[in-house]
Amino acid sequence: MVAQNNECMSSAVESLYLSNTDENIRKIARERDDFLRYQAKREATIKELTDENATLADENAALADENATLTDENARLRKLLEDNGIKP
Repeated sequence: MVAQNNECMSSAVESLYLSNTDENIRKIARERDDFLRYQAKREATIKELTDENATLADENAALADENATLTDENARLRKLLEDNGIKP
């Protein structure tokens, strides 16, 4: 190889190699940083959605209880009407 016999060429090849290696390392570091930011955002979104889901489940349970109470009250009132000879 020509660069092995010429000190200037060897130095140039080594500089190019180091320059490209540094760029590759920076690229890998950027990609890793991007991935870590993506993971953090993804985990935050999952937590937010999980919390929202739990809140909605609690609200749904409360509404179901309220509905059951209202259904019982409605049945009680219908029976009261029927007991007094009024057709609902």
